[in-house]
Amino acid sequence: MKSLSRGITAVLLLCFIICLSSAAYAAEAPVITKDPTGETAEELGYVYFISRADNAASIDWYLYSPNGEIRYTLDEAMTLFGAGSGVGYYFDNGVRENLVIYNLPYYLNGYSAACEFTSEDGSTILSAKAPITVIKRDDGTEKPVFGGQPVGAELPSGQIINLSATASLQGNGLVRYQWYKNTMDVLDHAEIIPGANSSFYSPEEITGTTYYYVAAWNENEGTISGLTFSDIVAVTYGAAEPSPEPEVIEQEQTEEPIQVEEEPAAAPAAAKDEGVMPTKQSNTKIIVTGIVICFAILAVCAIIIILKNGAQRKMDENEEDDFEVDPESYDFPDKEEK
Repeated sequence: MKSLSRGITAVLLLCFIICLSSAAYAAEAPVITKDPTGETAEELGYVYFISRADNAASIDWYLYSPNGEIRYTLDEAMTLFGAGSGVGYYFDNGVRENLVIYNLPYYLNGYSAACEFTSEDGSTILSAKAPITVIKRDDGTEKPVFGGQPVGAELPSGQIINLSATASLQGNGLVRYQWYKNTMDVLDHAEIIPGANSSFYSPEEITGTTYYYVAAWNENEGTISGLTFSDIVAVTYGAAEPSPEPEVIEQEQTEEPIQVEEEPAAAPAAAKDEGVMPTKQSNTKIIVTGIVICFAILAVCAIIIILKNGAQRKMDENEEDDFEVDPESYDFPDKEEK
């Protein structure tokens, strides 16, 4: 019985450790690895925030009022502050950790942005709040005037186009540029193109039609003018033209053709798993499977111990039977007469 108790205790302890490890893995909280930093931009410019965390299953960005007491989702903020300003947001390259807010209205000055990370079990952590500083444009400063406009084109796949537009000033100042792209022939809700800050831009190849325009403004002795926009032009890329099929020349066959066995095509390689985060359901399956395996091990060990103890008791009983003496059948030696 002692060996049975010790075996059961050891298996139970092993099961407890495995279950505890599985539960700890499933409940691992997110950990911030990068906080967003404050951004400064001109009115109608853009700000770019980056935040990172480990063990995060979902990511949500929020804007906070200057006193930090009111929190808005991005969609709430765009609806509340975007009337007539064209303010919008997107995630750079589709990565939710990279937030871009463009066409900044001046009344977002003093607000801040923060990123909330949520783990698979629902625990959350909030990043540091990154302040937004918006420099107001001076409407009295001379605006640039475009003298040359960009020209769109329809292009085959693989061809490159350079869009250019030039703006000038009558007085002093420095002309600045920023290119935008859109899926529609309008200025509103266009996507800013980071790094496209000169009078010319070579767009990337995007199949279909994409619309482009450039905004220009004047920077003069610390003041910034309002924006001037170029014409909106369409750049259309068609699908790659198929290569012509080789001409087949049929010849008379004087002999039977030789049959050549073709090697079977190799199976396509399995798609590489690009860091897919396990879901909560998959973690639950892992825990349940671990518990079932542990109890199965426990049951097998218990059966083995019980069978072993039963066999030991049987052997002990057989040994005791071998040593029993029958007085009637035993021939005692005669006692020597004195």
